[in-house]
Amino acid sequence: MHGDFKRDKTYEFGALWGVCETDALDIEQSALIQRYVDAKIMIGLLPLGSAFSATGGKQTAFFWSLKLEEYDDWLNSPFENWQQQVASIWPKAKPYVDQFSNHGQLTLASYHDTALKTYSKGRLVFIGDAAHATSPQLGQGANMGLMDARRLAKSLTRLDELLDALKDYENNRKKQVRFYQMMSHYLTPFFQSDSKVLSTIRDLTFHPMSKLPFMSELMMQTLAGVKTGPFSSLKKI
Repeated sequence: MHGDFKRDKTYEFGALWGVCETDALDIEQSALIQRYVDAKIMIGLLPLGSAFSATGGKQTAFFWSLKLEEYDDWLNSPFENWQQQVASIWPKAKPYVDQFSNHGQLTLASYHDTALKTYSKGRLVFIGDAAHATSPQLGQGANMGLMDARRLAKSLTRLDELLDALKDYENNRKKQVRFYQMMSHYLTPFFQSDSKVLSTIRDLTFHPMSKLPFMSELMMQTLAGVKTGPFSSLKKI
Protein backbone atom coordinates (compact mmCIF):
# COMPACT_ATOMS: atom_id res chain seq x y z
CA MET A 1 0.00 0.00 0.00
CA HIS A 2 1.11 3.56 -0.56
CA GLY A 3 0.09 4.43 3.04
CA ASP A 4 -2.47 7.12 2.16
CA PHE A 5 -5.18 5.73 4.42
CA LYS A 6 -8.65 7.10 4.88
CA ARG A 7 -9.18 4.51 7.62
CA ASP A 8 -7.05 1.73 9.10
CA LYS A 9 -8.31 -0.18 12.14
CA THR A 10 -7.41 -3.64 13.42
CA TYR A 11 -10.33 -5.58 14.90
CA GLU A 12 -10.07 -6.80 18.48
CA PHE A 13 -10.85 -10.39 17.47
CA GLY A 14 -9.07 -12.55 14.93
CA ALA A 15 -9.14 -16.32 14.44
CA LEU A 16 -6.92 -19.39 14.54
CA TRP A 17 -7.00 -21.34 11.27
CA GLY A 18 -5.90 -24.86 10.36
CA VAL A 19 -6.62 -27.43 7.63
CA CYS A 20 -8.08 -30.89 8.31
CA GLU A 21 -8.49 -34.00 6.18
CA THR A 22 -12.18 -34.85 5.98
CA ASP A 23 -12.73 -37.73 3.55
CA ALA A 24 -13.95 -40.09 6.26
CA LEU A 25 -15.70 -37.50 8.43
CA ASP A 26 -19.34 -36.51 8.62
CA ILE A 27 -19.56 -32.93 7.36
CA GLU A 28 -21.68 -31.02 4.88
CA GLN A 29 -19.32 -30.49 1.93
CA SER A 30 -21.05 -27.46 0.42
CA ALA A 31 -21.66 -25.14 3.35
CA LEU A 32 -19.90 -23.22 6.08
CA ILE A 33 -20.96 -24.54 9.52
CA GLN A 34 -20.43 -22.55 12.72
CA ARG A 35 -21.10 -22.91 16.43
CA TYR A 36 -21.27 -19.96 18.84
CA VAL A 37 -21.20 -19.29 22.55
CA ASP A 38 -22.60 -15.75 22.68
CA ALA A 39 -20.22 -13.78 20.42
CA LYS A 40 -17.11 -14.56 22.47
CA ILE A 41 -16.55 -18.07 21.09
CA MET A 42 -16.97 -19.04 17.45
CA ILE A 43 -15.95 -22.38 15.95
CA GLY A 44 -16.21 -22.92 12.22
CA LEU A 45 -15.80 -25.66 9.60
CA LEU A 46 -15.38 -24.49 6.00
CA PRO A 47 -15.14 -27.15 3.24
CA LEU A 48 -12.18 -26.61 0.89
CA GLY A 49 -12.67 -29.44 -1.60
CA SER A 50 -9.66 -31.43 -2.77
CA ALA A 51 -7.72 -28.98 -4.97
CA PHE A 52 -4.98 -28.42 -2.37
CA SER A 53 -4.80 -31.91 -0.93
CA ALA A 54 -1.59 -33.86 -1.52
CA THR A 55 -3.59 -37.11 -1.51
CA GLY A 56 -6.57 -35.87 -3.50
CA GLY A 57 -8.89 -36.23 -0.50
CA LYS A 58 -11.34 -33.63 0.70
CA GLN A 59 -10.19 -31.00 3.17
CA THR A 60 -11.89 -28.61 5.58
CA ALA A 61 -10.65 -25.40 7.17
CA PHE A 62 -11.14 -25.27 10.93
CA PHE A 63 -11.23 -21.91 12.70
CA TRP A 64 -11.55 -20.67 16.27
CA SER A 65 -12.33 -17.04 17.13
CA LEU A 66 -9.76 -15.46 19.43
CA LYS A 67 -8.96 -12.04 20.81
CA LEU A 68 -5.58 -10.95 19.50
CA GLU A 69 -4.48 -9.97 23.00
CA GLU A 70 -5.21 -13.51 24.21
CA TYR A 71 -3.03 -15.25 21.62
CA ASP A 72 0.07 -15.46 23.84
CA ASP A 73 -2.00 -16.96 26.67
CA TRP A 74 -3.32 -19.56 24.24
CA LEU A 75 0.21 -20.39 23.07
CA ASN A 76 1.37 -20.87 26.64
CA SER A 77 -1.53 -23.06 27.76
CA PRO A 78 -1.63 -26.87 27.37
CA PHE A 79 -2.76 -27.70 23.84
CA GLU A 80 -4.81 -30.68 25.05
CA ASN A 81 -6.87 -28.40 27.32
CA TRP A 82 -7.89 -26.28 24.36
CA GLN A 83 -8.79 -29.37 22.29
CA GLN A 84 -11.02 -30.56 25.14
CA GLN A 85 -12.66 -27.14 25.36
CA VAL A 86 -13.49 -27.20 21.64
CA ALA A 87 -14.90 -30.74 21.86
CA SER A 88 -17.00 -29.90 24.94
CA ILE A 89 -18.58 -26.92 23.19
CA TRP A 90 -19.14 -28.71 19.87
CA PRO A 91 -18.68 -32.52 19.91
CA LYS A 92 -18.96 -32.60 16.10
CA ALA A 93 -15.70 -30.66 15.90
CA LYS A 94 -13.70 -33.20 17.91
CA PRO A 95 -12.51 -35.33 14.93
CA TYR A 96 -11.27 -32.15 13.29
CA VAL A 97 -9.48 -30.50 16.19
CA ASP A 98 -7.96 -33.87 17.17
CA GLN A 99 -6.01 -33.80 13.89
CA PHE A 100 -3.83 -31.03 15.33
CA SER A 101 -1.10 -31.98 17.78
CA ASN A 102 0.44 -28.62 18.68
CA HIS A 103 -0.08 -24.86 18.63
CA GLY A 104 2.17 -24.40 15.61
CA GLN A 105 -0.29 -26.18 13.31
CA LEU A 106 -2.76 -23.31 13.59
CA THR A 107 -2.18 -19.83 12.18
CA LEU A 108 -3.50 -16.62 13.74
CA ALA A 109 -5.31 -14.31 11.30
CA SER A 110 -6.07 -10.71 12.21
CA TYR A 111 -8.76 -8.67 10.48
CA HIS A 112 -8.69 -5.03 9.45
CA ASP A 113 -11.11 -2.29 8.47
CA THR A 114 -8.97 -0.45 5.94
CA ALA A 115 -9.73 2.03 3.19
CA LEU A 116 -7.31 3.97 1.01
CA LYS A 117 -8.12 7.56 0.13
CA THR A 118 -7.49 6.71 -3.51
CA TYR A 119 -7.23 3.34 -5.25
CA SER A 120 -4.30 4.37 -7.44
CA LYS A 121 -1.10 6.37 -7.36
CA GLY A 122 0.40 7.20 -10.72
CA ARG A 123 0.44 3.96 -12.71
CA LEU A 124 0.05 1.82 -9.59
CA VAL A 125 -3.48 0.55 -8.87
CA PHE A 126 -4.94 -1.31 -5.86
CA ILE A 127 -7.83 -3.78 -5.91
CA GLY A 128 -9.50 -6.06 -3.37
CA ASP A 129 -8.24 -6.11 0.20
CA ALA A 130 -5.20 -4.02 -0.80
CA ALA A 131 -7.60 -1.11 -1.36
CA HIS A 132 -10.44 -1.83 1.06
CA ALA A 133 -10.01 -4.64 3.60
CA THR A 134 -12.97 -5.57 5.83
CA SER A 135 -13.81 -8.06 8.54
CA PRO A 136 -14.82 -11.47 7.12
CA GLN A 137 -18.35 -11.52 8.55
CA LEU A 138 -20.07 -11.11 5.18
CA GLY A 139 -17.54 -13.27 3.32
CA GLN A 140 -17.20 -10.66 0.56
CA GLY A 141 -13.44 -10.20 0.26
CA ALA A 142 -13.08 -12.39 -2.84
CA ASN A 143 -16.29 -11.01 -4.37
CA MET A 144 -15.15 -7.41 -4.01
CA GLY A 145 -11.72 -8.22 -5.43
CA LEU A 146 -13.20 -9.95 -8.48
CA MET A 147 -15.62 -7.09 -9.06
CA ASP A 148 -12.74 -4.62 -8.79
CA ALA A 149 -10.82 -6.59 -11.42
CA ARG A 150 -13.83 -6.71 -13.74
CA ARG A 151 -14.49 -2.98 -13.41
CA LEU A 152 -10.79 -2.14 -13.86
CA ALA A 153 -10.66 -4.19 -17.07
CA LYS A 154 -13.75 -2.40 -18.43
CA SER A 155 -12.37 1.03 -17.57
CA LEU A 156 -9.01 0.26 -19.21
CA THR A 157 -10.81 -0.97 -22.33
CA ARG A 158 -13.20 1.99 -22.55
CA LEU A 159 -10.77 4.86 -21.93
CA ASP A 160 -7.54 5.56 -23.79
CA GLU A 161 -5.81 7.57 -21.07
CA LEU A 162 -4.53 5.36 -18.24
CA LEU A 163 -5.06 7.88 -15.44
CA ASP A 164 -8.61 8.56 -16.65
CA ALA A 165 -9.29 4.81 -16.67
CA LEU A 166 -7.97 4.39 -13.12
CA LYS A 167 -10.14 7.25 -11.88
CA ASP A 168 -13.16 5.77 -13.68
CA TYR A 169 -12.50 2.41 -12.01
CA GLU A 170 -12.32 4.03 -8.58
CA ASN A 171 -15.43 6.17 -9.06
CA ASN A 172 -17.43 3.13 -10.16
CA ARG A 173 -16.35 0.92 -7.26
CA LYS A 174 -16.40 3.18 -4.21
CA LYS A 175 -20.17 3.27 -3.61
CA GLN A 176 -20.53 -0.51 -3.43
CA VAL A 177 -17.34 -0.96 -1.44
CA ARG A 178 -18.48 1.64 1.14
CA PHE A 179 -21.74 -0.26 1.66
CA TYR A 180 -19.98 -3.60 2.30
CA GLN A 181 -17.40 -2.04 4.57
CA MET A 182 -20.16 -0.36 6.57
CA MET A 183 -22.20 -3.57 6.83
CA SER A 184 -19.16 -5.66 7.82
CA HIS A 185 -18.14 -3.08 10.42
CA TYR A 186 -21.54 -2.98 12.11
CA LEU A 187 -22.19 -6.73 11.90
CA THR A 188 -18.84 -7.79 13.37
CA PRO A 189 -19.73 -7.19 17.07
CA PHE A 190 -22.77 -9.48 16.68
CA PHE A 191 -20.39 -12.37 15.85
CA GLN A 192 -17.06 -11.50 17.47
CA SER A 193 -17.22 -9.48 20.69
CA ASP A 194 -17.69 -9.76 24.45
CA SER A 195 -21.28 -8.47 24.17
CA LYS A 196 -23.98 -10.87 25.35
CA VAL A 197 -26.60 -8.25 24.45
CA LEU A 198 -25.63 -8.20 20.77
CA SER A 199 -25.34 -11.98 20.54
CA THR A 200 -28.82 -12.30 22.10
CA ILE A 201 -30.25 -9.84 19.57
CA ARG A 202 -28.55 -11.87 16.81
CA ASP A 203 -30.03 -15.15 18.03
CA LEU A 204 -33.53 -13.73 18.47
CA THR A 205 -33.81 -11.75 15.24
CA PHE A 206 -31.47 -12.83 12.43
CA HIS A 207 -33.08 -16.19 11.66
CA PRO A 208 -36.72 -14.97 11.85
CA MET A 209 -35.79 -12.00 9.64
CA SER A 210 -34.39 -14.36 7.01
CA LYS A 211 -37.85 -15.94 6.68
CA LEU A 212 -39.53 -12.66 5.71
CA PRO A 213 -39.83 -12.45 1.88
CA PHE A 214 -38.47 -8.90 1.60
CA MET A 215 -35.66 -9.41 4.10
CA SER A 216 -34.77 -12.79 2.63
CA GLU A 217 -34.25 -11.19 -0.78
CA LEU A 218 -32.14 -8.38 0.69
CA MET A 219 -29.98 -10.89 2.58
CA MET A 220 -29.45 -13.01 -0.53
CA GLN A 221 -28.48 -9.95 -2.59
CA THR A 222 -26.07 -8.89 0.16
CA LEU A 223 -24.40 -12.30 0.30
CA ALA A 224 -24.26 -12.42 -3.50
CA GLY A 225 -22.17 -9.24 -3.38
CA VAL A 226 -24.43 -7.09 -5.58
CA LYS A 227 -25.75 -4.53 -3.07
CA THR A 228 -24.74 -0.86 -3.33
CA GLY A 229 -26.92 0.42 -0.48
CA PRO A 230 -29.79 -0.67 1.81
CA PHE A 231 -32.32 -0.47 -1.03
CA SER A 232 -30.15 -0.49 -4.16
CA SER A 233 -28.13 -3.09 -6.02
CA LEU A 234 -25.98 -3.49 -9.10
CA LYS A 235 -27.67 -4.14 -12.41
CA LYS A 236 -24.35 -4.98 -14.05
CA ILE A 237 -20.66 -4.76 -13.18
